[in-house]
Amino acid sequence: MTLSSGAGDVRVSGARAGQVAVDTGAGDVSVSATEPVGELTVRTDAGEVLVELPADGSAYAVRAGTDAGDVSIGVPEDPSSPRVVDLESDAGDITVRTAG
Repeated sequence: MTLSSGAGDVRVSGARAGQVAVDTGAGDVSVSATEPVGELTVRTDAGEVLVELPADGSAYAVRAGTDAGDVSIGVPEDPSSPRVVDLESDAGDITVRTAG
């Protein structure tokens, strides 16, 4: 699934295994997954990123970066995991946590 927006918030609810890609010029991005994702990519120039992943103990290779904001990772991490979460915001906080 690929979503893009020039400006505006993007919300994805009930994402399932596979690939999810979100790109927005300006706006907050929220992704809630009901199953472990294979690859999740989020890019926003200006906006916060919130990702909620299942609380099933799956580990993720998380790459998250922001030029102006805070990064909070609250899921198990394993750099060699095939489950990749790649998040980038030029200006905005990034939060990855378990759902619930």
